[in-house]
Amino acid sequence: MLEQHRHECQQINVERVKGLLDGEEMYALACMYLAWAHAETNLGLDRRGRLLYLAREWRTTADACGGDWKATELNDPPQLLKFMAGLAVENAALAGGSGDPSEPSCPDVDVFLALLAANSVELLQESHDPALLRAELLRQAESAGYWHPTNGIRQLTPELFVQDLLEDNPSAALWAREARWWVLPDALQEELQLLDAFDPVPFGCNSI
Repeated sequence: MLEQHRHECQQINVERVKGLLDGEEMYALACMYLAWAHAETNLGLDRRGRLLYLAREWRTTADACGGDWKATELNDPPQLLKFMAGLAVENAALAGGSGDPSEPSCPDVDVFLALLAANSVELLQESHDPALLRAELLRQAESAGYWHPTNGIRQLTPELFVQDLLEDNPSAALWAREARWWVLPDALQEELQLLDAFDPVPFGCNSI
């Protein structure tokens, strides 16, 4: 869902960024873009998507470098990117977080899961083949490691299915925090977008 914005956003020069920014600053920039995407109510889906794409790209870069990474170049005078990153770190500290998007200063996992659950129920109700969509969602969830066939799941109604898969599943909260934090559930309007939100590929070093 986010790849469509690749050509619209300036790509991160990783080697240049490693010279300018600490790992903490990279995480803070990721969290800043993510917060804008979730907090600004007057954004269209396209602009929101670009912000989420930038958040993901900064998180990818930060994960590749590591939180303990220290910039290798002197910034004298500080460049604009360094200045922005410093402000992002300060804002994260004021919010009570460390700048890492896995910290509570970023969008709440419970809110994310509630939105995702509501979208899932709605799309299952509207699906021409709800059984196939349920099977695909379970396959994604199993690949991501937060559901296993031995767990059992109620499939009588979309509400019960989603409750067992997401709302009453502690492993789903861990998945949401660690793997899919950048997805905006209330923007999901099609089954393919929903399946993309359930994408099992973890976000981080292993996906680079």
